[in-house]
Amino acid sequence: MTTLDWLESLVLGVIQGLTEFLPISSDGHLALGQALFESIRGEKRVGSDKLLLDIILHLGTLLAVLIYYRDWFRPLFRSDSSPKPVHESTGPIPSEYVPQTRREFIQIFVLAIIATLPTAVIGLGLKKIFEAAHDSLTAAAIGFWVTAVILWGSQRLSGGTKTRLTMTWKDAFLIGLAQAFAPLPGVSRSGLTVAAALACGLNRSWAAIFSLWMSIPAISGALIMEIKDLIESPSSDTRLIKMGLLGSIVAGLVGYGAIVWLVRIVKSRRLNLFSWYLVALGAIVLVWSLAGR
Repeated sequence: MTTLDWLESLVLGVIQGLTEFLPISSDGHLALGQALFESIRGEKRVGSDKLLLDIILHLGTLLAVLIYYRDWFRPLFRSDSSPKPVHESTGPIPSEYVPQTRREFIQIFVLAIIATLPTAVIGLGLKKIFEAAHDSLTAAAIGFWVTAVILWGSQRLSGGTKTRLTMTWKDAFLIGLAQAFAPLPGVSRSGLTVAAALACGLNRSWAAIFSLWMSIPAISGALIMEIKDLIESPSSDTRLIKMGLLGSIVAGLVGYGAIVWLVRIVKSRRLNLFSWYLVALGAIVLVWSLAGR
């Protein structure tokens, strides 16, 4: 790896960590970051290579979200017949949102799987389109504007009273439908899912917490599919894989802080602040794209 490779890995890792959980689209920002380094190198990557690097970077943010939800896995190691703890939580998630029994954990886990089904079906069906979109900065610019509109609209949604014990499988499925279009560059997964969760009547804190929880099977599934593709058609570019692994370490460290920040932002109803940033960024990216970089 060259010095420029190291620099790109670190920069993309920071971008991935910050933008995976904040509602500003990690894919769009990674596309922009990779385009910048392509300009510096004078070498353009194909969409499939960009997508491979993006997915490897997601390893770090997957680890960050697993650590954030560490208290949720405790019920798996005790039986439901054991004395039920009174809102046990030592981590960052408020105790009233932490499953206290194995049955409660399974219920929330199943809801996350239901939410992932639309993503899996639509993602597989439109994979080639998603890969092609990663070759276009114009697509990223449009995606940023779409996300800005969604975030602005979400401010009009007060949410409801549904939490971990009262949301339904229909709520999870509808939120999953929104998540299915997150692979498009510039379109924010967290922005889409939080807005959909609020529309379904989830309270603001649980909307953010469930949106993050959904990312575990979504990211895991994407990683499994990419590993399958690599096994069938091994990549000869080991440099790209090394860059992704280094960046994923940085992404994990930065991503944990971004998770905590997102929950606070959603609860305080300040998502619209990111709309202005995305509108401006979309305009800059579109001009850059039309100018031929």
